Amino acid sequence: MKHLLTADTMNFRLSAIRFLCAVMGFCASLSLVRANQIDWVSLEMPASAQGGTAIVIRMTVTNTGDAWGGAHNLVMKDASGNPVAMESIDGVEPGQTVTREIYYGLPTTGGTYTFSFQALEHNVEWFGPQLTASISVAGASPPPPQYNGMQLSSTTFDRLDPATISTTDYWISGYAYRLRAKVIDGTAWGWHAANRWNVNGQPLDNPPPAGNYANCYLYWVLYQSLYGSVMSVGPERSVPISVTGSVTLSSNWFHASSPPRIDTNENMGGSAYRLFATFRDGQNNAWETSTGINNKNTLLTNLPPSGEYRVSLYWKKYDGAMNEIATSQVRTATIQLTDGPVPLLNSGGNTESTVSYDEDGTAHIDYNFVEHMVAVAAPGMLRVRATAGDGGPIYLNAYNHATGQHLQSGIPEMEFAVSPGTYRVEVAADREVSYNVVGELYPYATVPTITSGGSATGTF
Repeated sequence: MKHLLTADTMNFRLSAIRFLCAVMGFCASLSLVRANQIDWVSLEMPASAQGGTAIVIRMTVTNTGDAWGGAHNLVMKDASGNPVAMESIDGVEPGQTVTREIYYGLPTTGGTYTFSFQALEHNVEWFGPQLTASISVAGASPPPPQYNGMQLSSTTFDRLDPATISTTDYWISGYAYRLRAKVIDGTAWGWHAANRWNVNGQPLDNPPPAGNYANCYLYWVLYQSLYGSVMSVGPERSVPISVTGSVTLSSNWFHASSPPRIDTNENMGGSAYRLFATFRDGQNNAWETSTGINNKNTLLTNLPPSGEYRVSLYWKKYDGAMNEIATSQVRTATIQLTDGPVPLLNSGGNTESTVSYDEDGTAHIDYNFVEHMVAVAAPGMLRVRATAGDGGPIYLNAYNHATGQHLQSGIPEMEFAVSPGTYRVEVAADREVSYNVVGELYPYATVPTITSGGSATGTF
């Protein structure tokens, strides 16, 4: 049976062919749509950990779809669904298996925490299964207690009446040691306020200038012997300190032949100024010992007789007509103006050192200390100086001979308070050398003879 093609049947068949072509084209286009597919091989997360620590989470996945690009990531979410970490899977080709790691810092609060993990193409879709994992977090350990083995008697003190430095660490006993106080003052090495050997509970021997310092590092150092090699350094403790007094003297005791200098850390802002140091005795007689304008770092003059005095230290600023425009608070300090000097020691000799070695070959210098006895008849300040024949360093140590207490050390001089008794001065060097040692006593005046006082205000 033959079928005749008419115009109507021809148009129908053409329409059918066009429909089939359209359907086939749509299907072809579907096969070109990008497919995000993933297979999770493994997810590894610790079951428990300490709070406040970091953990490592390992995720191994296989790309079972099209290639992944820069927008593809593995995302870690918390229990509320908020992303907390992610790791890129850019560049993973179809069929490729990769492992990615996330480093995650745990909270410090203890408890069980659940996280979920899923793949994401940014601004397109989440894809693949969402996996969950839980971890038991132990509360973070409390911070270790603050180290308090090193102490200052006060963190606010006057430069002429400094705080004492001490330690409660028992292991320094029996060793040569120094208690150290390093003040961070903006210089490369800092200001070392404590330098003496084998003294515990004594005032800082070199307090910094007046001012506020955020960090003063306290620590101890143990040595093989006096001036020997370092054995160990103790833990540090940092404290802020405030050294008071905008006007200060370079020493709180002196002899009239060697007066101290007066100084200030005040910024005078270009104004004319004067620093004052007014001495007063027990009868309120007064001596103004610092004269002149702009007299920073000058020696005191017009000193009273030897004795103990209360000294008022302050400054005044003036305008161009020398009218007073500002004045500081007055600070007071106790000053000893000594008698003397009384020669007590003038001797010489030779000293040497030897080198010994540990089993591991470490070398140590063994010092041969030469002893000199000094008899003191009156209370005062004993100043000892030594010189080496070759001009090099010479080491001094002083002891109370009766008690064996170590009092002071120095290179090449030292000074310390004494009362009637016998003192032992030891001299040593790190080589064989000749030396000379001199000791002078500056006695305290027991009852100063005061006949009249000077002017407390003075003149310009």
